[in-house]
Parts: sequence; C-alpha cells; structure tokens
Amino acid sequence: MSNEQERNLEDIRQFLTSAKNIQRGVPLDLTRKDLSGANLVGRELTGARMAGAKLVKTRLARASLLEADLFGADLAGADLQAADMRRATLRGVTLKGANLNGANLAGADFRGGVMMDAGGGDGFGLEVSDLSDCLMEYANAERAQLAGVDLSGASLAGANLEGAFLFGANLGGANLAHAKLRGADLGDAKLVGATLVGADLAGASLSNARVGGTNLAGANLEGAKLDGVDQAGLLLDASGALIARSKFAPAIAREIEAHEEWLDSRGRAGRAANFDGANMALYDLSKLDLSGASFRGAKLAGASLEGATLLLANFAGADLFRANLTRATLHGARFQEAHLRDARLTGAHVGEVPINDAGGKPTGRKLRTSFARARVKGADFKGVDIRQCDTDELVKD
Repeated sequence: MSNEQERNLEDIRQFLTSAKNIQRGVPLDLTRKDLSGANLVGRELTGARMAGAKLVKTRLARASLLEADLFGADLAGADLQAADMRRATLRGVTLKGANLNGANLAGADFRGGVMMDAGGGDGFGLEVSDLSDCLMEYANAERAQLAGVDLSGASLAGANLEGAFLFGANLGGANLAHAKLRGADLGDAKLVGATLVGADLAGASLSNARVGGTNLAGANLEGAKLDGVDQAGLLLDASGALIARSKFAPAIAREIEAHEEWLDSRGRAGRAANFDGANMALYDLSKLDLSGASFRGAKLAGASLEGATLLLANFAGADLFRANLTRATLHGARFQEAHLRDARLTGAHVGEVPINDAGGKPTGRKLRTSFARARVKGADFKGVDIRQCDTDELVKD
C-alpha cells in the first residue's frame, strides 16, 4: 500500500473513532481517494461520500454502505460479500469481477453516469456501469436501477431482483438460475446465452429482449410479456433443466466412476469421490450411491439428489439452494453451514450410522445426520424426523 493510501486509511480510522462526527451526522468524505486493497471489512460507512474513489480489490465484506455515494468509483475485484448497499448511488461504477454475493442492494442505482471535473481535470464514471463477470449470487437487489448495465458473464444465481429495472441491460452469458425476477423490466435486454433455469419471471417484461440459446427451462413465465421476442431462441423444455450424467464434466464423471469402483470393491479399488468446491449445479445425481463422498463447498444449486444414497457424505459449506433431496438416504451425512434454502428434503431418511475402525471393527461410536449452522429458510423437511439430527444453531432466516 502506498503512503497516500495509508494516510487515507488513517483518516477513516480517525473519523470513525470520533463520536462527535457520528452524533452530528457528518458524512465521511473519501471523494477520489485511493484505498485500493485496504481492509475495510465490517466498517460503518453509512452515507459516505466516495465518488470517484479508487477501491480496486478493497475488502468491504459486511461493511455498511447504506445510502453511500459511490458515483464513478472503481471497485473492480472488490470483496463486498454481505455488504449493506441499500439505496447506494453506484452510477457509472466499475465492479468488474467484484464479489457481491449475499449483498443487500435493494433500491441501489447502477445506471451509467459520467461526472466532469469543474476545474478542468479528468472526470470519472462510465456511461455504462461495468458489472461484467461479477458475483451477485443470493444478493438482494429488489427495485434496483440496472438499466443499460453490463452484467455479461455475471453470476446472479438465486438473486432477488423482484421489480428491478434491467431495461437494455447486457446479460449475455449471465447465470440467473433460480433468480427472483417477478415484475422486473427486462425490455430490450440482451439475454443471448443467459441461463434462467427455474427463474421466477411472473409478471416480468421481456419485450423485445434479444435472445439466442437463452435457457428458460422450468422458469415461471406466468403473466410475463414476451412480445417482440424470437421464441425460437428460447430453450423452454423443463425436461432439459437437469444435466444428465452423459453430459457431466469429465472430471466429475471420473470421480463418480472411481467412487462406484470403490464401493463395489469395498475399498480395495478405486477411491471415495472428492467433489470439494466443484460446480455441479443442476446435475442429475438422483438414485446414485455416493456414500462417503465429499462435497465440501460444492455448488449444487438446483441439483437432483432424489433417492440418492448419501451415507456419511460431507456437504459442509455446500450450496444446495433449491436442490432436490426427496427420499434421499442421509444417515450420518454432514450439512454443517450448508446453504439449503428452499431445498426439498421430503421423506429423506436421517439418523445415526455406526463408526467402524480401519479394520472394519465397530468402535461403539455413531455419527448423526448434522444440519448444524445450516441455512434452511424455505426448506421442506416434511416427513423427516429432525429429532434424529444435530440441529445446533440452525439458521432459519
């Protein structure tokens, strides 16, 4: 970090430790300051003036930027996970490659905008705000102003964009699987190659949207306006929403084959599958025996594990948003800190599994199905005896 950046960071520390400033409601002024790479995790920056600021790769996770003015700021590659950016001014910003997962962007204004320097210096801001390749998974962007914004290649899986204004936005190649877009305006938007599998588009407007290979399989289009849309460019067959085994990524297919060999030989050949961190969203894994496999941190949003055997499988930190685990066998499976929002676990089999030692002899210990610290809002546990599970610190909101 340069000397200038260190001075800017010290100015923030001094401002935030001054109770007088906070009591008087004095806004923090960081206009055109360079804080690239700074650690501002969890900082209270409500109403801060940060127009034209340079915040490249700055760490702002869980920071409060409520109603902050970030006009023309450069936030490329910044970490804004779970940040509070409600009603923030983000016109003309650069957020290319930034991480906005879980951020609250309700009512934020992302429209393009350029501000010229009255003193004849260089202005700042972009005519088209750049959010390309950014992550906005499970972010809340209700009623956000995103008209004309470049969101090409972005991942907005599971994001809440109800009532958002996306008129003319570039969503080419973007992932909007299972996103909430009720009443959103996507008129004239570029949706070529976009994935909207399972998205809720009830009452949304897609008038004159440009499409081509746009996947709307399983999407809710009740009351949606599709006038001027070339429907030949839409993939609407719900049966194609899941990815069949014949189309699995080669590395995933090899892991499953080695796992099956491991199970058939009772551990004498092959190996237990390791899917840690793998992208298996929408994969059809129904009825497979993946007992003992590791899925830590894997992305399984919308995947089907219906009727699968998953004894002692490890899903710690995995993303199972809207996954189907109906009638799956989950004895001894671990879902600590997993994301199970809106997942279906109807009739899933849970409980304990006896633990044997390396030689196969009983140890007298048992491992219970664990949902400790898992996020389960909207999950369907009908028919599941949750009393047989570890539910310590279950997150239901």
